[in-house]
Amino acid sequence: MLFEKHQKHIAVILEELKKHSMRWSPLLNKWIVSDGGIVQFSKVMRWMRKKGYVKKVDPSSRTSPYEITEAGEKYLEGLKA
Repeated sequence: MLFEKHQKHIAVILEELKKHSMRWSPLLNKWIVSDGGIVQFSKVMRWMRKKGYVKKVDPSSRTSPYEITEAGEKYLEGLKA
């Protein structure tokens, strides 16, 4: 996996998005609280969007919150296993 060392942090983000959609800044705060590095957050979010694990609620809006996708829920279950 490309982001093996970030699995714990990715799981934190996906768990939060499973509860409710969130914007970039609150997700970044959760990432930092879980001891994730600020620089890596953007790269991991881009990777999760590319993989289809997360998506924007309204892709046409720059400030739209993110939500977990079905693929993201399956990925999260794999991380928990």
